[in-house]
Order: sequence, then structure tokens, then C-alpha cells
Amino acid sequence: MFAMSLRARLLIIVLMAIVPSLLLMLDTAHDNYRMRLQDAQQHVQHYALVANKYHESLVSETRLLLDVLKKLPYVKNPLDKSCEPALEKMLFGNLRYANFAVINLQGMVVCSAVDQAG
Repeated sequence: MFAMSLRARLLIIVLMAIVPSLLLMLDTAHDNYRMRLQDAQQHVQHYALVANKYHESLVSETRLLLDVLKKLPYVKNPLDKSCEPALEKMLFGNLRYANFAVINLQGMVVCSAVDQAG
């Protein structure tokens, strides 16, 4: 028969008590990690969807604005004196845009809401 010392038997008893609780802690930590990861993925998907909707609305609003602008008489004839004041009025309070300008076919700014000096 195999004889063990008292110290070895006590060590086995202590390990038999500790190992299951350590395994349970590791399993619980792993489950917690998976739940947090899944929660983070859901949040990222939600924010991506919100950003996509916001981007779509900006593009749609910009298209609408460009459709309106191209029909205005001072955009069709930018050398008219009413062009710059009208563009300034449209830009005032509109924080999405830095400037409204009319550019001719040669790429020159012919009318702008913001002074182009410099």
C-alpha cells in the first residue's frame, strides 16, 4: 500500500477544495467576458446604424440644397449684384457649411458668401 505523509494528504484535501472554486471563477469570468463582448458589438452596430442614417440625411439635404441653388436666378447669373448678399443670407446661421460660392466653367469663383481675398 502506498503511504503518504500527513502533509501530502492535507495538500490534496486543500487542492480538492480550491480547484473547483477556481474553475468556477474562470468559467464565470469567461461568461462575463463573452456577455460584455456581445454587448459592445451590439453598441457598435447601433452607433454605426445611427451614423449611417445621419450621413444619409446629410447627403439628402445637400442634394436638396443644390437642387434649390441651381434654380436661383443669381446663381444662374452670378455677376448680378444680388448674388453675394443672397449667398451670405443663405449661409448665415447655417453651421453645416463654411461657404456658398458660384464657380464658373474655368474654375474661378465669381460669387461667394465669404470674402475670397488673400
